[in-house]
Amino acid sequence: MIQLVAAPGRLATAVDLALDRDRYDAASAALAPERASARELEGADTVLLVPPAGETSDDDGGAGVLTAVVDAALAAGVRHVVYLSVAGAPLSPLRFHAAVEERLDASPLAHTVLRLGIAADVLAPLIRRASVTGELVTPARAGRLAAGSRRDYAEAAVVVAAQCPEHRVVGELTGASAFTMDDVATEIGAVAGRKVAHRHGEVADVLALLAEEELPPGPAQALARLLALLPSQALGVVSPHLAGLLPRPPATLREIVRDLLVGRA
Repeated sequence: MIQLVAAPGRLATAVDLALDRDRYDAASAALAPERASARELEGADTVLLVPPAGETSDDDGGAGVLTAVVDAALAAGVRHVVYLSVAGAPLSPLRFHAAVEERLDASPLAHTVLRLGIAADVLAPLIRRASVTGELVTPARAGRLAAGSRRDYAEAAVVVAAQCPEHRVVGELTGASAFTMDDVATEIGAVAGRKVAHRHGEVADVLALLAEEELPPGPAQALARLLALLPSQALGVVSPHLAGLLPRPPATLREIVRDLLVGRA
C-alpha cells in the first residue's frame, strides 16, 4: 500500500490527483507530515513524501518534521520511501531538502529521491498576461528552460511509488525539452489565436507587471530571478527520465500553455 504524506501545496494536490485509488493500492487519505507517526504508517509498503513549497517557521525550516517521517517509516517497517526533492538540493536555500536526503542516505531504507526541476506553471502569470496584451515581458534575453508539467512530475512520482523498487537512487526530473521565452510567446499566440511577441524587460519592469497580476512579492522576486538566470544555460539541461516513467508522452509546451490558459494546470 502507498501512503501519501504531504504538506499542503500545489505539488501535493497534483500528486493526490495522480494517486488514483481505483488503479493503485493506496491509503484513502493523505497524512500531514506532523501526523505521520510509526503507528499511522503501519501497513504501508511505500511512503510518498511531498514537502512544503517553502520553509516553515520552525528554527530548522521544517527539516525536523520531515526527517521524523523517515524515522517513522523505518520503525513501521515501510519498504520504500519516495521523496520529492529539488534540483540542486544540497545547495538549495530550502534546508529541509538536504536534511531529508541525508537522513535517507544514512538509513537502511530503500528509497528514491526525485529531484524535480522547474514546474512550468510558475510562468502562469506572465503567460496569462501575454495572452491578453500580446506581449510576453521577461528579463531573459536568451537561454532555455527545461521546465515540465507539475502534473507530469506528480504522475512520475506515483509510478515510482507503485513500483516499490528495492534500491537507493537519486534521479533528476525535468521537462522533456528545453524552450526559450520566444518559444513560449509563439505557443501563447497559437493557443490564444493572436500574435504574441517576447520582449526583454528589466527585472524591475517584470516585478511591476507581476504586481499588477497580484502575485505576492516573494514568488514574484523568485520568478524574476529565475528568468534572469536563463542566459547561463544551467536551467536548460534536460533529463531523459520523465519520458521513461510516464505511460504517455510528457506534455508539450503547447499543451502546458493551453492548460495554464484554461486553468487546468
